[in-house]
Amino acid sequence: MAEQRKAHGLPVMWVFPPDFPERLTLFQEKSGLFTRGLARLLGVNPDRIRKWKSGAVAPTTPISSPSTPSPERWVCGTGF
Repeated sequence: MAEQRKAHGLPVMWVFPPDFPERLTLFQEKSGLFTRGLARLLGVNPDRIRKWKSGAVAPTTPISSPSTPSPERWVCGTGF
């Protein structure tokens, strides 16, 4: 699961697991979502999903969506 690092009680950054791209890909495959649907679910642009899956960039904030309970549970933690 993504964990928040703190300095002086203030959030500094979110640290995602090194295998985040693989977990995101697995989640997408198991959910049957296309990239656009996954992006909508997570509230990001589809290009951002492609960059996350390629490992080009990592998320900088926790992934959450008001439409579903804690998708990061599946992507970053103990899902399926």
